Amino acid sequence: MNAIAATLGISRMQLCKKFHAELGTTPIRYLTSLRLEKAKTLLTETNLTLDQISECCGYQNGFYLSRVFKNNCLVNPMQYRKAHRL
Repeated sequence: MNAIAATLGISRMQLCKKFHAELGTTPIRYLTSLRLEKAKTLLTETNLTLDQISECCGYQNGFYLSRVFKNNCLVNPMQYRKAHRL
């Protein structure tokens, strides 16, 4: 965030306010939603492990992805995979 703000010649706070004004969400929430959409796709379309999916989505490990996933989607990744498997 700091690097992007510096490149644009504005403060980090100004960047966050402009981002929110344009997209209606914070940069972190936006990034989380993108990562979770990718995780959902990988859960339903591949046989990758949770650790492999977390690596593809920019999370440190499967445990952390599982926590973020459950907090945002209200089910854990494996429950999601079973319910939405193609």
